[in-house]
Amino acid sequence: MSGRCQGVQVHVREQCKSPSLSVHYHTHRLNLVLVSACNNNRSVVNALGLMEDIYSFVRASTVRHDLFTQCQRDEGNPVLSLPQQRDTRWVCKHKAVIVFKSRFTSIRTPLSHLASFCMKDLNELKLLGC
Repeated sequence: MSGRCQGVQVHVREQCKSPSLSVHYHTHRLNLVLVSACNNNRSVVNALGLMEDIYSFVRASTVRHDLFTQCQRDEGNPVLSLPQQRDTRWVCKHKAVIVFKSRFTSIRTPLSHLASFCMKDLNELKLLGC
């Protein structure tokens, strides 16, 4: 947030017309307020938690990661990786929301494929009496 070229600091300096203004402490506090506000909203906590779980699920297997990557290519999209979220950095959560929103179909398709594959295996196990 202390970016001298395009961060919050530049925007505040432009508004105040002061080249010597330092806003690190205030942007840090703003980040903490955003994180706290999100942590107090059950819907946001659930959505961000689900995104983190999907990130962990996809990244834990090269097969799942390759399937996600291939789905993006099949849809003609540039390949994006799912970003890991950080508890104290709102910008990481924001990036995750943007990627999930722009690649929703590319995320849903491999998950649906894997779910149907797993259900088929479970049904076969039930037929075998396991």
